[in-house]
Amino acid sequence: NREGYVLTVKADRVTLNGQTENGVFYGIQTLRKSIPAETKATSILLPAGSIQDEPRFSYRGMHLDVGRHFFPIEFVKKYIDLLALHNMNTFHWHLTEDQGWRIEIKKYPKLTEVGAWRNSKVLAYGDVKTDGQRYGGFYTQNDIKEIVAYAKTKFVEIIPEIDIPGHSQAAVAAYPEFLACDPENMHEVWLRQGISTDVINVANPQAMQFARDVIDELIDLFPFRYIHLGGDECPTNKWQKNEECQSLLKEMGSTNFRDLQIYFYKQLKDYMATKPANQQRRLVFWNEVLH
Repeated sequence: NREGYVLTVKADRVTLNGQTENGVFYGIQTLRKSIPAETKATSILLPAGSIQDEPRFSYRGMHLDVGRHFFPIEFVKKYIDLLALHNMNTFHWHLTEDQGWRIEIKKYPKLTEVGAWRNSKVLAYGDVKTDGQRYGGFYTQNDIKEIVAYAKTKFVEIIPEIDIPGHSQAAVAAYPEFLACDPENMHEVWLRQGISTDVINVANPQAMQFARDVIDELIDLFPFRYIHLGGDECPTNKWQKNEECQSLLKEMGSTNFRDLQIYFYKQLKDYMATKPANQQRRLVFWNEVLH
């Protein structure tokens, strides 16, 4: 197995064999975990024996949502350390939400100037009320590059997630003039938990171009296989009241407004196919896209 290893402890030496650097790295983690975390001893005794280990699953990952609550770069690195220590190889980085847009996109600076900040640290839910505290944060593109380089040293692949067209109220608040279904109304970064109905107007050509532009910058920042575009919990309420969306759905020959989301993703999939081979990424979605 390409991620497997053999660790052998004898009286005079410790040997570690793997056919890839990944495998050797995971063997080192096992060796690390054989050593007491805290000891005052001047020498450490390892039991003699041999361990042959390989992963059952090729995908071993954890998800971190920094959209609803922001975590600083030091925490993200610590999170990657813990993934690596437990032989995990994938970091699913949930970078945007209704409650905050956390990644710098140079072509759209308001995403972080506006979308990365909200007027309550606490998110309202049930009896929990907002606190009026100015709260937020985001990662610059230099921060992203630093995290990507750090993850590579731990053999961790990053899957960036930009949640569109649902879970996008922070983006809509930044650019309501072309992302909102009702730009005449007020839009703000959401202060609540739950599912917002303030989704991107997928029938607006500028919104489609926005998504393409964001993908272009993600490709440059994340030299990995996948880009996650969300896909879950996308209410169609505002699409049903929007003339552009009504017209597009009629052109598609459908009466199911959920099909607008599939149309949106299909355009992005086709756009990705126009990229040179070294820039192509596989698009990933939550299972609700299979409606």
